[in-house]
Amino acid sequence: MSDSNGKQKILIVDDSPENIHILISTLKNNYVIIAAINGERALKLASLEPKPDIILLDIIMPGIDGYEVCKQLKNNDATANIPVIFITAKSDAIDETKGFEYGAIDFIIKPFSPLVVKARIKMHLDLKRYRDHLEEIVKERTSELEQAKISAESANIAKTQFLATITHELLTPMNGIIAASDLALESISEHEIKRHILTIQESASSLHILLNDILDFSNLEANKFKLKINPFKLNDLLYNIAEKFSLRAFENKIEILFDVGKDVPQNIIGDFLRLEKILTNLIDNAIKFNRKGGLVIIGIKAVDKKFGQAQFIFFVKDTGVGIPEKDIKSLFQLFNQLDASSTRKYMGIGMGLKFCKSLLTIMGGEINVKSSEGKGTTFYFKINLKIQEDNDKEIDTFSLKGLNILIIDDCHENITIIKNMLKNFNINIKSAYSGEECLNILKINNSKVLSFDLIIIDWVMSGLDGVETARIIRKEMKITVPIILLTPFGQKPEASISKEIQINYFLNKPILRASIINAIDEIMKSNKEIISDLSENFDNQQLSNLEHIKKIFNDLLESLSLNDPEKINKDFTSLKKYYQNAVVNEIENKIKEYEYDEALEILKELMTND
Repeated sequence: MSDSNGKQKILIVDDSPENIHILISTLKNNYVIIAAINGERALKLASLEPKPDIILLDIIMPGIDGYEVCKQLKNNDATANIPVIFITAKSDAIDETKGFEYGAIDFIIKPFSPLVVKARIKMHLDLKRYRDHLEEIVKERTSELEQAKISAESANIAKTQFLATITHELLTPMNGIIAASDLALESISEHEIKRHILTIQESASSLHILLNDILDFSNLEANKFKLKINPFKLNDLLYNIAEKFSLRAFENKIEILFDVGKDVPQNIIGDFLRLEKILTNLIDNAIKFNRKGGLVIIGIKAVDKKFGQAQFIFFVKDTGVGIPEKDIKSLFQLFNQLDASSTRKYMGIGMGLKFCKSLLTIMGGEINVKSSEGKGTTFYFKINLKIQEDNDKEIDTFSLKGLNILIIDDCHENITIIKNMLKNFNINIKSAYSGEECLNILKINNSKVLSFDLIIIDWVMSGLDGVETARIIRKEMKITVPIILLTPFGQKPEASISKEIQINYFLNKPILRASIINAIDEIMKSNKEIISDLSENFDNQQLSNLEHIKKIFNDLLESLSLNDPEKINKDFTSLKKYYQNAVVNEIENKIKEYEYDEALEILKELMTND
């Protein structure tokens, strides 16, 4: 074995110091030399690292002779491959035959010829190097063949499992179609026939989706897959996702949320259907591997916006079972399932993630995953998409600025997302995480029932749900502040209940930023009609107060016109006893700063709207 300077190492074994000296003088310029004067010492030196590349071994020595030393070297796995050249004064055929039998590769005859010694050692070291190189190649090829064999066997097992799985997945909807058809033919009731036809329709739809997936993947693998690039709106993509998964998530008590950055462009050019397909696969897994009461968050960010395009980062995060670290590397392999047994809990054909990865590769994107077993998984992918100028009409958000809003939701993440959606509008947001906490907050503010301009309540909450909370707010606390009820996609309370508790707006979850801004804007601009509708529930004293408030408004208007500080403060104090909202707070700030003209303009606009 070569030393740190690249020189090969030679062990010389001879009981004659003179012979050792001659050999060292001959070889020292080209090799690292170590020497032993007996067999015992030679065996010890030969086993030390780094081991010698070749051994020059005298045959006739006291104690253990050269034959025995050679025999022991060849019987030891650690030294068996070190070449041995015998040094001897004998040259008869019998001695040479015996030496070869013990494992020697050559003989050097005494007295030494330096040229012969150098030539023989160089030849045998070159042969050893070639032999070692050949063995390394054979070892690598053997390892590759073994790995190929393992891969082929794994592929065969995966294909067998896939065929079994796909057969099961195809038979499931087919059995539903056949069974429902038989039942429909035997049914007399129109209601029963309709129910069986719906089952046939659902089963056929599942079968159609599965066959389309297989066809798409076949085209992808055969390089026959073509992208369909068209303009589309990002919110349309998210709406389709909500429509597709919300009912299933609601039935499994899983909350789906959208977390879209406020700077993400809406108008995009790309393959809408394939992008939807990728998200569909990821969200399907997120729901499938989630637990009741879990979350699925679909997020989008946009970075590097320049030259009419941007890099979009999509992520699908769940709070499900997670993925063991050892299984993450094989996630994107074809036909791979973490549990392919016939008794597995989660169904599927093991093709979705591979399809996502292959499709994103064609689209110039990439996909990755982070997971913590028992805590959840996040799949995220990056893709460059062209963007178009946003020609959508901008919402006049003046009505949102300075509002005081109370949000009630037992999902902390949803409240955080809503706050992020509204944080640029100078809105003051108070949070409550249950119906009970909401009522306590309102009781504390009971003397200032108009301190909140809007209440946003989630319908589906543990404990006191949103509908019951709204009923108490309206019926028992007599609070007339507008209420937005957050409902699962496509779900609403009965019309009679909604009318009874005077819900002003129903907003579907998962919430889109544009949807909540539109909802708040619409409510604030129609506040006058809302107050009129709710006034039917006021008692006579409250109705008379409305006329009194109008007089106070006019008195303050006159005071501000005259720039009379004493009268302004007196009239404004009277107004605050009866009427409070964000605009009134803004008027108060202007009065404190003696900016009476600006306060006057804000008051005129408030009176015009109300």
